[in-house]
Amino acid sequence: MTVTPRLRPAVRAFLLDPEDRVLLARYEFPGVDVWCAPGGGVDDGEDPVEALARELLEEVGLDLGAHDVGPCVAHRTHHFEMPGYDGQEEWFHLVRCDRFEPRGSFTAEELRAENLHGFRWWSVAELHAELTAVPEGEEVVPTDGARLTVAGPRNLATVLERWLRDGVPSDVVELDV
Repeated sequence: MTVTPRLRPAVRAFLLDPEDRVLLARYEFPGVDVWCAPGGGVDDGEDPVEALARELLEEVGLDLGAHDVGPCVAHRTHHFEMPGYDGQEEWFHLVRCDRFEPRGSFTAEELRAENLHGFRWWSVAELHAELTAVPEGEEVVPTDGARLTVAGPRNLATVLERWLRDGVPSDVVELDV
């Protein structure tokens, strides 16, 4: 009998400033820090764009009402252990905005309860230079007690570099884990 994984629906935003820097959130897990686009779960019956607006207000303080939320540009399915689910199915939107200091409505304690421990604006060059490259299909496993710092999705720097050079494709791009 095949068991279908229970995936939490989630929505995230690649927030790009006028200098093409992307705002990422740092999630801490045992042995690894993961830099990922801000966002989170879609509640039952909630519209995905409304969920994105709620999540961005909670996490970084960005009011999406003043910005153009374009169509979904990317998707990924990420299997991992989380309470009540076997992972997440995530949809990503690209949002252009001015650079700002992230200060959401959630307290630092509420963010840490979700493993979220900070934010940073990154250039594509910084993503390539500072994050550990993990080849597709390989597990993210720290060795020798070292703490890894990776992008989620792992091909984020390459995808953003291509979009900034060639434009965002009209079809949804499938992202790596």
